[in-house]
Amino acid sequence: MAFKVNNKQAHTDDGIPFLWGSGDYTSAPSFITRITRNGAQNDFFGDTVAIGHSTIFVGVPYFDQGVLGDAGKVEIYDLNGIYQNVSKLAYDGAAVADIFGYSISTGSCGLMVGMPFDDDNGSSSGSAYLFGSTISSPYAKVKPSDGAAGDRFGSSVAIGSSKIVVGAHRDADNGTNSGSAYIFNDFTTYTVTQQSKIKPSDGAANDEFGFSIGVKNGLIIVGSPYDDDNGSDSGSAYLFNISGTQLAKIKASDGASNDLFGYSVAIGSGRIVIGAPYNNNRGSVYVYNYSGTLLRKISAYNSGVSNQLFGSDVAVGDGLILIGAPGYNSGGISGGIAYVYDLNCNYITNLTPSSGSTSLNDRFGDSVALSTGSGRIVVGAPYEDNTNTNSGAAYIWSTSARYNVYDIAEMNSYGA
Repeated sequence: MAFKVNNKQAHTDDGIPFLWGSGDYTSAPSFITRITRNGAQNDFFGDTVAIGHSTIFVGVPYFDQGVLGDAGKVEIYDLNGIYQNVSKLAYDGAAVADIFGYSISTGSCGLMVGMPFDDDNGSSSGSAYLFGSTISSPYAKVKPSDGAAGDRFGSSVAIGSSKIVVGAHRDADNGTNSGSAYIFNDFTTYTVTQQSKIKPSDGAANDEFGFSIGVKNGLIIVGSPYDDDNGSDSGSAYLFNISGTQLAKIKASDGASNDLFGYSVAIGSGRIVIGAPYNNNRGSVYVYNYSGTLLRKISAYNSGVSNQLFGSDVAVGDGLILIGAPGYNSGGISGGIAYVYDLNCNYITNLTPSSGSTSLNDRFGDSVALSTGSGRIVVGAPYEDNTNTNSGAAYIWSTSARYNVYDIAEMNSYGA
């Protein structure tokens, strides 16, 4: 256990110092509110969530824009869940089944929204949209220089270290559905410039590299959940520097077929967090330092519950690790749950809906978000039956400050 002052950690177990007076890992998050909209059937509000410095973004990727079915949108709330009348984000040029809001990320460059079924470069070639600080309309539509039909560019997006990283997990450069990712420079001059295209050194067909992405503190982590190194669909992840140079390939030491290691990834607070939601029939999460050294494997907290999908989504920030388990079954109801750990992988608490009723297949925990400096946790429940079947919901908690040196660097440049 790390050295403590007044019951607060002075540093993590591996020596990352906390800001003085921070590091309180004993206080559980406090519930704030549940947010819903008068959504239609199968809108899936909360399928994606993100937290900015003072704003919460909720993706509604299957929202129908009039006659444009599944065109998608993103809704904006303050940190207390109050709807912001600056309006929803719904791209005016969206078409049927573009699924705007399939992925979202926010940071120093603004807000990035993925639309992987856009057809500009061929059917489902994909695109992404960058919104600035005013978040009123996109001033950049981002597409790769070599986009092609079926690439699904925009299926994952991440902002950090003054870069934008976008996944195209069905790109075929290394074989069908081998996948790739693209690094773009930020919008300092109100333009977005492609810097490089990254692919793994050993990429192969059906790896789906780029399925998940994270970027912080000068590092990029990319999931490749259908890699076969440890058996069919065992999965892997790759670590790159901000210039796109591959630093390491990360695999679970106990990986097995169908684990889907790399299905979710997150980076921040000196940690790389990788989900394997089908490991051991319950799901597991692996936590590494920035060198790619395993610190701990976190197994599904309740080992007696199968098919939890523990690790379907992961987040790290504010000195915490957040893990979604949308398949968690309690009393015969698989409504989902989320778990909170400290940076030493010590269990703090679990989160369940504090308002409304958890029912079959709500998939609470399908999406999770933390953001250093915001003091907020957001958990999506996109299959919750609010106004209509699968209309969706999202839940907000507040957290205590737990800043370490990596968090301070992130806050100093907002998204570093």
